[in-house]
Amino acid sequence: MKKNLIVPAAAVVLGLVLFGIVFILDEQLPAGGVGLCAGLGGALIGLGGGSLFLPLAMAAMKPEDRREVERAERDERSIAIRTHAAYDSWYWTLWLLWVPFVVAMVRGDLPWMVIAPTVLVLHCAFYMFHMYRWSKKLLNEHQSIIKKAERFEQDRQKLLDKIGFSGKSFRQIIAMAEGEEREQLKKLYERFKIAVDNVSHSNKTALQIAETNMKILENISPTGVTDPKCYDNNGISSKQKNIGLLNKKI
Repeated sequence: MKKNLIVPAAAVVLGLVLFGIVFILDEQLPAGGVGLCAGLGGALIGLGGGSLFLPLAMAAMKPEDRREVERAERDERSIAIRTHAAYDSWYWTLWLLWVPFVVAMVRGDLPWMVIAPTVLVLHCAFYMFHMYRWSKKLLNEHQSIIKKAERFEQDRQKLLDKIGFSGKSFRQIIAMAEGEEREQLKKLYERFKIAVDNVSHSNKTALQIAETNMKILENISPTGVTDPKCYDNNGISSKQKNIGLLNKKI
């Protein structure tokens, strides 16, 4: 059994044990014990069973079907759908959490008057924390991509200097080639152009998400971004320094 299936399997076993305790020691359990054991058992079986079923179902698929599912999971449209769904879920949950608070205020139930607003505050705090975490992650990924692109550009320039094509574009190199070599270069050019377009689109989308999140954070913290990793020794931001790097014509 794979290591990532051990925890879900243990959760299912523990859930079954809790259900067994409920059936065997029903009347001997203290007040509330039956509901607690049954609720935890059902949650463990549901979560663990789902985590077990998905990997097993993926393993049973044909390799091409499995790759298609994995591609769909990483597809930008799927990611955008999950992002919007998660935000809408958070938004509606926020409104629903006001219901027990209002009910507690009307009934004058002191414990729930404390618990309900605490949950509301934690709900918003978790959202802000993950906004900050993902903003940092996207910025770091963007900087990593920029550094890799700069290294590739340096290697490309060295290679062009070595073969005598320095200062020439891909199209000019194709025009200098003849016969079968020209056809191969044309096919390579089309593949390269598609790859560059995909990278540029991904970079633009990541920047839009990061900038939106940073605007929200700036409204919360007036000081804005103070992370020194976002600036070089001359005080130039990475966004200004690297703008247009992935938009070069080929």
